[in-house]
Amino acid sequence: MMKRISLLLFFVTSLFLFVQVLYAVESVEDVTYIDPDIPDSWYKAPKTASEVGIQEFNQSPMLDKRVAEGKLPPVEERLPDDPPVIEPYSKVGKYGGTANMWGTGLPGGNARFWNQISAAKSTADGQQVPFYIRGWEYTDDYKKLTIHLRKGIQWSDGEPLTADEYQYLWKYVLNNKKLYPVPPEEQSPPLADITVKDKWTVTFHFAEPTPWADYYLIFNMTPLTEGKQLFPAHFMKQFHPEIADREKVEQRAEEQGVEWQEEYTRMQRSDMHPEYSKMRPSLKQYIAVKRTVSSLILERNPYYPFVDTEGNQLPYIDRIRVDLANNGKMAASKAATGEATFATRNLNTSAIPLYKKYGPRSNYKTLIYRRAVSSEVAIVFNITHEEPALRRIFSDFSFRKAMSFAIDRKDINRKLYFNTAVPMQATAAPPDPLHNARLAQKYTDFKPEKARNLLDEMGLKDVNGDGFREKPDGSKFNPQFMYCKMGPVNPTSLLEMVISDWRDVGVQVDLKMLNRGLWNMRCKANKMDATGWIFDIGGPRAETPHGLQSIAPVSISSSSPWTQWALWYESNGEEGMEPPPIGKKLIDKAEIILKGTDMKKRHEAKKFLVESLTDNLWRIGTVGLPPQPLIISEDIRNFPKTGLWGWQFGAYLGPYHTEQVYLE
Repeated sequence: MMKRISLLLFFVTSLFLFVQVLYAVESVEDVTYIDPDIPDSWYKAPKTASEVGIQEFNQSPMLDKRVAEGKLPPVEERLPDDPPVIEPYSKVGKYGGTANMWGTGLPGGNARFWNQISAAKSTADGQQVPFYIRGWEYTDDYKKLTIHLRKGIQWSDGEPLTADEYQYLWKYVLNNKKLYPVPPEEQSPPLADITVKDKWTVTFHFAEPTPWADYYLIFNMTPLTEGKQLFPAHFMKQFHPEIADREKVEQRAEEQGVEWQEEYTRMQRSDMHPEYSKMRPSLKQYIAVKRTVSSLILERNPYYPFVDTEGNQLPYIDRIRVDLANNGKMAASKAATGEATFATRNLNTSAIPLYKKYGPRSNYKTLIYRRAVSSEVAIVFNITHEEPALRRIFSDFSFRKAMSFAIDRKDINRKLYFNTAVPMQATAAPPDPLHNARLAQKYTDFKPEKARNLLDEMGLKDVNGDGFREKPDGSKFNPQFMYCKMGPVNPTSLLEMVISDWRDVGVQVDLKMLNRGLWNMRCKANKMDATGWIFDIGGPRAETPHGLQSIAPVSISSSSPWTQWALWYESNGEEGMEPPPIGKKLIDKAEIILKGTDMKKRHEAKKFLVESLTDNLWRIGTVGLPPQPLIISEDIRNFPKTGLWGWQFGAYLGPYHTEQVYLE
């Protein structure tokens, strides 16, 4: 009995302490989501060494022996002609140490986020600035995008990064039907050619105006969507039958029991496999040096091109060690007991009181970032349902408004997020310039009686006395809400509270959790009544085809309220359902964003779509900007205290320059 009482007191005390640390918020404007101490230089393209007067360069002592033995060139020869400079968050750091991380795979999410590189960076407020490249520009018609490489950048084996990589990508990869069955001009973005002016200047030619392609520079070294990475041509050529000896290439693949294109793809991913006979060079901060079945050791890339304000080659930390956890719970528990230098993957909001409690005794602190979403779960009803009666109900704005008024968002925030999230609609969240406080709060008041009246007016009434409403014709009304785990978020607890609120106004909705593959297939096939997903249309991502599918019926997506409208659009009217005038207007505005060259008109079109989203409740929001815990060792320095946490910022850690983090 005493043990149970102690445990209860522990949880009550932890919860009280946590609420004191993270006070309740009622609106987006009350939330601090950008660290004010982030250097101003992080919001601009990095200056170069010559611009800040750096004339001498230094390296980590761990490389001194290799340089002395002639196994590595001096640091000056490993850096670019004019190295870009990263200003430290707080102070110039010191070299050394190993950062310990855990993952459910190798290298796992924590290490991947830490070790990400890209042509451009997202800033903490969602803008884009050059990073690995010097810059980029479009032609006036937005059909050509030119990027400018930094002279002298090298792969981790010392070979130069030049425009040759892009010529190889175009000629031997994107146009090879074994590697890419769909021709480049039929992909997104529609690529017509890649040309080079010199070794440092590359132009991407698009088949139509593509003013959104530069967004993808924050993920890759190309503007060709998140999946199309740049690989070292000098290394990959040996696995390509059009360049290397075909017989040897095919023999190597046969030894692995695969076709040559599968072996080629395997070698593209070999940078994390030092146990392979050949390992691909990298541009990342860290390169893999040892791998076992349960761990991966990465060491600093001697050719990483960035330096700090005193000419010290970055990164500061020498090594990363990743250990394999059996599952996400084990990975989180390892972090919670102080066995991780850095962790965020698999950490749950509900466990923040425990992290706060155990941190001081386990030598770590818990930082609270904000997940950059306007809705942890945005709810959609299928307005293109194949059953006419359900389609009429879900398409009726009064129904969607009633279902929104029925949700007690403050109760959800209090019970699941310790009053630290923001009750709001699915709309543009900060720092998007189109964020609008009025739209964020529209139809979010908890008004169950108003919800009941709206449902009554629709003819949805309880005719058999069981406490639940029937359809206007008296038949059963029992929508099924299909969902799955949403990346790191399991929405079950939130959805159970929503379903309970709906039942209180007489609408019986049943939850059905599926695996993601089946959920995706059923939703896209229009075999669902209602569903939901995380909603994050922030910034430039909303102007891409992937982002626009959330706010206009231009592409079939799993969590779409208008699957059949999108099918009609994609099939040029041959399949699906023809949208009503408002649906066609959404499509027209989306096309302006996708193909327009007038930036003012594109902005106005995006503004219309964002406003329409809330005005029509195409998606019903719940709570936004929820807290995201990050566990960092007390030994870590130069890590921003808070920030926005979202994939749309370049794999989560994109804005925060992990290369300048160091261990005390």
